[in-house]
Amino acid sequence: MNRLAISVATSLLLLLAGALTAAAETPQPTPAPATLVPPAQANPTPAPTPVTNRDYVLGTTGDDVKAFKQRLQDLGYFKQATKLNGKVSETTLERVNQLLADNGMEPVTVITTEIQAMIFARDDLAIAPTPTPSPTPETFRMPQGTPTLPALDSEGFLADADGEYVFADDTDGLWYYITDTLYINIRRYNDPQTENIWLETEVRTRGAEQMLSFLTATENTYRKPVAIARANHAVLAITDDYFARRKYGVVIRNGVIYRDKIRTTSKSYPIGDTMAVYKDGSLCVYDYDAYTAEEYLALGAVQVFSFGPWLVHEGTINPKILQSTYMPYHEPRCALGMIEPGHYVILTVDGRYDGAEGVMFPWLAQRLREVGVTEAINLDGGGTTALVFMGSQLSRVAGGKPDGSNSRSVSSLIGFGLSDAVPE
Repeated sequence: MNRLAISVATSLLLLLAGALTAAAETPQPTPAPATLVPPAQANPTPAPTPVTNRDYVLGTTGDDVKAFKQRLQDLGYFKQATKLNGKVSETTLERVNQLLADNGMEPVTVITTEIQAMIFARDDLAIAPTPTPSPTPETFRMPQGTPTLPALDSEGFLADADGEYVFADDTDGLWYYITDTLYINIRRYNDPQTENIWLETEVRTRGAEQMLSFLTATENTYRKPVAIARANHAVLAITDDYFARRKYGVVIRNGVIYRDKIRTTSKSYPIGDTMAVYKDGSLCVYDYDAYTAEEYLALGAVQVFSFGPWLVHEGTINPKILQSTYMPYHEPRCALGMIEPGHYVILTVDGRYDGAEGVMFPWLAQRLREVGVTEAINLDGGGTTALVFMGSQLSRVAGGKPDGSNSRSVSSLIGFGLSDAVPE
């Protein structure tokens, strides 16, 4: 290569290097960020409005007529299921005139290009869809009446030592029984939103008045709850532990041991947790294997019921029942709790019929805790659930009759109060 060629090549290389350096130093535009909107959610490009270049009269045909009728369909003037053609018919004119009338305009016999253009351009001409009325939610129901109570003393008991006040309003769901040593108030609640119907009973006692246990002639003699309550003239009687049907659990009635067999596990139902009732009117709940029958007697227990699970102890809800996997089903229920000695709350929950689904254990415990209960146990529920007041059964399970004649027969009940006013 001669000296001139080398000089030219060198110059070209220098020029190329300079160009590359300049390009490298020139700021490059930042690329636009990618959209994060999924394709299915991107805004589509609006379809162009069809050109309207002729008036329509009865009998006009064409693809533009079909497009116009499809627009009427989009606005609600043809049903979506209607198969449309490309011909102006009497029905087409009727639909156009309905649209015009709905929007304050006069009917026509010719669908002009101006009318067509307006219909294509204005979405506000669409028929407003008739809203489906939402069903009016049923309201929570509770007793509305307030009877005029007789004179009460400072503790809320009847001032007349020999008196007896009874009030019953089955329609309103409100019942009272008051003497100078016993106060009972029963209220029926109905929550249609959760299909929960329950009876909430407050019991207060004083003096010699105490919780009772009503037994049939023998452990294996079964009678309807109403029959047992009437035979004993019981003011109030409720489900207990239905102990005669099981061969385990500590059971004491009126100081007599009926069973003293502690389970080795608590995996099957009922688990056998206990509730002991003491002479001073206090209640306390225990795990199924806490004490033997003799040990309960030594502690001063008069009654011991064996069912469970226990719901509240020393004001704390049983953590076991709050687990989502712990017996997670709705049933009629019966639970007994104590606010303080001599002051009790009973929840009797209906179930197994329309409007009464029953409840799960957490609801029982939480409701009892809400009203101030410090000790509470779940008693036998399901088809055994019963609450009898003055000889009439107030609770209901499945197709239960008001008189309780088709309730499950049992051999014992928990009760409060005795009265000659209870029918035999």
